[in-house]
Amino acid sequence: MLQTSNFKSTVLFVLLIISSNILAQTAVTINTPNNTPVTVLVLTEMSQSQIASTNANAAALYPNATILSNSSSTYNCHAHAWYLTECTGCTKYWMNTPNDDKYWQDNSYVEVTEAQAQKISYSNDDHSAIKSVVSGKYDSKWGQWPVMRHSPNYTPYISTNLKYYARTRISGNSDLCTSSSYSVNVPSGSIVTWSSTPSSALSVTQNGSTTTATRIGNYNGSATITATVTYPTSGTQNFSKSLKIGNPIINFVSFSNGFDGEEYFCTSHNGNMYNIYPQLANTTYQYRLRKYPNLNVVYTSPTGRSASDQINYIPQSGWYEFQARATNACGTGPWVGYEVEYLDCSILNFRNTNTTEVYPNPANAELFFKRINTGNVGSMENRTLTESDPFTVELYDFNGTLVVTEKYNNLNEESSLNVSEFKKGNYILKIIARKTEETHLILIQ
Repeated sequence: MLQTSNFKSTVLFVLLIISSNILAQTAVTINTPNNTPVTVLVLTEMSQSQIASTNANAAALYPNATILSNSSSTYNCHAHAWYLTECTGCTKYWMNTPNDDKYWQDNSYVEVTEAQAQKISYSNDDHSAIKSVVSGKYDSKWGQWPVMRHSPNYTPYISTNLKYYARTRISGNSDLCTSSSYSVNVPSGSIVTWSSTPSSALSVTQNGSTTTATRIGNYNGSATITATVTYPTSGTQNFSKSLKIGNPIINFVSFSNGFDGEEYFCTSHNGNMYNIYPQLANTTYQYRLRKYPNLNVVYTSPTGRSASDQINYIPQSGWYEFQARATNACGTGPWVGYEVEYLDCSILNFRNTNTTEVYPNPANAELFFKRINTGNVGSMENRTLTESDPFTVELYDFNGTLVVTEKYNNLNEESSLNVSEFKKGNYILKIIARKTEETHLILIQ
């Protein structure tokens, strides 16, 4: 139903609603979030001239509303509010009343306060809207008119007795240090049972729609809190929320300079960037570099760094461990390390231009070495090894301990090293000839 205070608007909307029914072609079925079937209509689109004319009418009659998208006869307010705004790239349908009612009748959405609202039903009229990103505004589609951004009562629809709805969800902090309160918005009369996993992480009270979760001991890591809701009519449904418990723990780090899956930095310091994950709100980071083989700390950054930033250290070439840790209101997490290599990128144009092939990698019995025919290497001439060079192989474990040293006469010949007796794990292999050396990261299985 439309407000009668604006005759022109009323007549236009009545004509548009009538035309939409004439244009109906096919009835199809979609589903609410709780899988209740909803019948919707596939309609044909207006012509470009009709769209332009309808846009102009909307702008002229409601100058204080903002047009967000063009007029369309393929979908209306209910489809826009309850279906299309919840998916990307979905087919546009026309949803007639009372199908929009199914979205709260099956508990996909529950009635809440205006402050909590995601969806709004104009219960004294045939209209639906969503809460706008602009404070105090709603977004809604007016029949075949455009999607409009408007004040709640600045529409052709009767705006008294509005009803507010939101998806059932658990509210509360995602980061828990010692204890925190959580609540779930459910229909009146629902029974709520709370639980958490793993059971070693949290203890929860049973207080209906609100609970208190408390960290158990010194648990650090992830946990999930779940509200099992039994509705007053029928049916049971689980709602969960992922939490980070205790001091923040870093999962992994990615670097901007990577080649063939390996991580390296340039000693020239160009583009040496890192990204630490997870990137959490209200969390700061710190990093440091430890150099192999002794893992001496050669640089520690100031605290308060962001999760994505540039490394403020220019080291010598070689293997390092990049370590990072995170700090939030709960405290500071442990250092977590990742191996990286620093290379002189002004000489070495590509990461894989090492002149020695090392295979197989991973290895479990023997490790083989043979010079790669690199052809004309240009500016790398001062770095590369020639085929007649004698060479030395040094193998270090990741504690920086030299495991074995072997000397070989000719790099051009296939040579091997027996690794069958070594412990499984990562190793650093150095090939040294003349005044140059190559470093390879080796996995022994």
